[in-house]
Amino acid sequence: MKKMKTFDQMCLEKLTELGPSTRTEWALAMGYNSPNAYWNVIKNFLRDNLIVKNNKIRPIKYKINNLEVRK
Repeated sequence: MKKMKTFDQMCLEKLTELGPSTRTEWALAMGYNSPNAYWNVIKNFLRDNLIVKNNKIRPIKYKINNLEVRK
């Protein structure tokens, strides 16, 4: 039986495949024509620390946050 994925899981997997990418590149890879339609998803990921954004370069690039679990 194939396990269903949430939209958020699909978005994070796509970013993992793309590597560091801009909001426009990420939105186009997910099938959106405009990155503005994708902004709420990105905002939620940033709030939950699932992704990080690099403000030091232009255009801003997003990537997966590699948090290590400490025991």
